[in-house]
Amino acid sequence: MNHPRKMLRIFRGRSLSLRSAREDVRREGRTISAAEHLESYFAAWMRHDPGEMAAFYTEDAVMEDPTLAEPRRGRAAVERYYADMFATLERPEHALRDWAVRGDRVWFEWTFRSGGETKPCEDYLGVSIQRFRDGLIVHDAAFWVPGA
Repeated sequence: MNHPRKMLRIFRGRSLSLRSAREDVRREGRTISAAEHLESYFAAWMRHDPGEMAAFYTEDAVMEDPTLAEPRRGRAAVERYYADMFATLERPEHALRDWAVRGDRVWFEWTFRSGGETKPCEDYLGVSIQRFRDGLIVHDAAFWVPGA
């Protein structure tokens, strides 16, 4: 049996063409790679702009996170998620560690940190899987352990 970390690296660095069954999907007039998507996604996240983050998602996107009792459905709900998070957390930071891609999905390992000034510092390690349609995220599922 292959080690999960080794299996993750099988697709690391390969282009994410964001291909639908019939055509290449283009964002802003061009096909993008997984690396380009992740670079722009994490850069936007670090600017803490909920509207900019919501722009990565389709109108009917679904977001799942262990902190949510129910998935967020729709771009407006995703934007509220980011607005609430950025307003509540102290100095939130999010960094990419590794990634893999296959078909219309990208998996990525990340670190998250907040606090340190007036609140205790919290550090987390997690993995997200994003599925794409028409160059945008249609499903975003995060896996991590809150409070660990």
